[in-house]
Amino acid sequence: MGWQIVRSSRQWAEAADSDTLAFVQSECQEAIRWGTTVIEMKSGYGLSVEQELRALRLIRKVSDRLPIRVMATGLFFHALPHDQSAEDWVNTVRTRLLPLALREGLIDAVDAFIERTAFSVDQLEPVFRPLPATLPIRLHTNQLSRQGGIELAVRLKARAVDHLEYLEPDEFALLTQHRMAAVLMPGAAFYTSHQYAPARRLIDHGVRVALATDFNPGTSPIGNLPTVMGLAVNLMDMSPDEALAAVTLHAAYVLGISSDAGSLRPGYSADLVVLDTDRIAMIPYRLGHNPVHQIILHGQWWPA
Repeated sequence: MGWQIVRSSRQWAEAADSDTLAFVQSECQEAIRWGTTVIEMKSGYGLSVEQELRALRLIRKVSDRLPIRVMATGLFFHALPHDQSAEDWVNTVRTRLLPLALREGLIDAVDAFIERTAFSVDQLEPVFRPLPATLPIRLHTNQLSRQGGIELAVRLKARAVDHLEYLEPDEFALLTQHRMAAVLMPGAAFYTSHQYAPARRLIDHGVRVALATDFNPGTSPIGNLPTVMGLAVNLMDMSPDEALAAVTLHAAYVLGISSDAGSLRPGYSADLVVLDTDRIAMIPYRLGHNPVHQIILHGQWWPA
């Protein structure tokens, strides 16, 4: 995985801002056509202070061009820059990158990849522990192995943990006890031929499960939620209703916007998707079909 991130990082550094904005805007428009009304975008391919800040500034710029809400997450601990040791990069993020991103208001949350080939809990905890309580913490963990990421998430009071393909019995209890959401990404498991996260067991343990595309060039080139719902129902033993809640109500909770998004209630944002069917089960059943008939954003038909 690390080499894919490094290769994408080189291509990203060589791309012009104008080309990047045009590409991202086009991909987001496609996601909207498939029913997405809020998008979370992450950095993580810069692998330097300058390129990470560039990515976040471009996220803010593309947000101004889109009709939907865009959330920016600083994935500063994704892979190790080739010219720095782990200790040096962790210190760089702590003393330079994080303060600059916060000062410019570029991030709505932070994230990190915990794995043998990435970063350890001992490296990350001193960086994340002093962060303001208003900045949500997310962690990529248990994608390939257990490395103590869930225990760290508990100590940091993280809002959610992502991936969770490899979970051990006591970790289910930790997630349940601390009411931590689980963000599952079946697209990544599908493309990497890894095992799928145990969605059924998580739900049966009372864990709030959200689904995400994990749209990225290396492990999950799926940019639409109906396909992710189909994978979750057909390959992870989720029901259609559970998959729907996972991309709406529970996803809004993970992003910290459930006070006005993720469900149909008086006073909430009028971002609505009208389907071509009255049966939710048809979404995962017709895998590859776009079920979106019409879209309403901010109370207005889209496209206008």
